[in-house]
Amino acid sequence: MAIKETLEAAVKRHLISDAPIGLFLSGGIDSSILTISAKPFVPNNLHTLSIFFDSEKYSEKVYQDLVIEKTKAQHQSFNVSAQNLEDLFPEILEAMDSPSIDGINSYFISKYANQLD
Repeated sequence: MAIKETLEAAVKRHLISDAPIGLFLSGGIDSSILTISAKPFVPNNLHTLSIFFDSEKYSEKVYQDLVIEKTKAQHQSFNVSAQNLEDLFPEILEAMDSPSIDGINSYFISKYANQLD
């Protein structure tokens, strides 16, 4: 029970904002738990943002959709195609301070978040 209470307290502290609250929802365990934990604190103003891939082998969209259904968050998702990756790969490498697989995902989710109003 201490873990749940500590997590909820930490999430609540990070939800203090004058702007809409947004979470990057990958569909993994960590972002899913954070999204579900945040919902009670911002029941009508929780925003989530996801990227997904054409290949089901690499996409976590099915898990993103489960969390969105549970939380009813205001959600936007963006498809990252193989062509997007190929076209932007030099820019992605330039933007990363150290190469990593997660760096590519972070690049795309940040790019799309920046385009939102």
